[in-house]
Amino acid sequence: MLICMLMIAFEDQTHCWQEALEPATWSNWSLVVVGLIAGLVALLTLRAISIQAEAQMKAERAWVIMTPKDWNPGLFPLPVAGQVPLNVFDCAVKNVGKTPAHITKWAAWYRNFDKSEYERLPKEPIPGDVVSMNAMILVPNDSFRKIIPLQPTPSLDCVQVKSIQSAERFLFFYGFIEYKDDFGKNHETQVGYVYDFPQGGMVSYHDPRFQRTDLPNYNCAT
Repeated sequence: MLICMLMIAFEDQTHCWQEALEPATWSNWSLVVVGLIAGLVALLTLRAISIQAEAQMKAERAWVIMTPKDWNPGLFPLPVAGQVPLNVFDCAVKNVGKTPAHITKWAAWYRNFDKSEYERLPKEPIPGDVVSMNAMILVPNDSFRKIIPLQPTPSLDCVQVKSIQSAERFLFFYGFIEYKDDFGKNHETQVGYVYDFPQGGMVSYHDPRFQRTDLPNYNCAT
């Protein structure tokens, strides 16, 4: 009995498919195919529009960079008499994009490390004290300056200056800035600079100057 019922159901299903594929139904099937193709074209068009819009946003977005105002500011040791000179990192923050940036956070430090401290810098930078910038607007090609004193003290004696020049000590700047673009997306810029002094016997094509550190997480942007 069960086998008979299954055979009858199979025959009915076969009959239905035969009727569905008869020439009289071809126009209906053509409409289905056309509808499927139109839907696929619409999806591909929407995808292309989305990609184009994203590319346009990236081309028009804000880009905030941080660089030294003076790439070779020199080292100022303590004088025997007179005013005590201060060693600082003069940082320029500039929007090189095409639309305004809304600066939300900022952090920076400039430190005097001995060689072992410099070699033990963590892979992930530690910003330190993060300051709220209250969504300060930075229009395209505009910039502002931040003066960061050297830590633990902005004063250097002659021995420290010689140790920096001989690469026994290192002056290192780290800066972090968070901002939003005009499209509401969050971005970050992180930079790390070391005051590089070419050593004797080494081929060098530059004078002492700030160079980007080779630590990748200290030089990145989103």
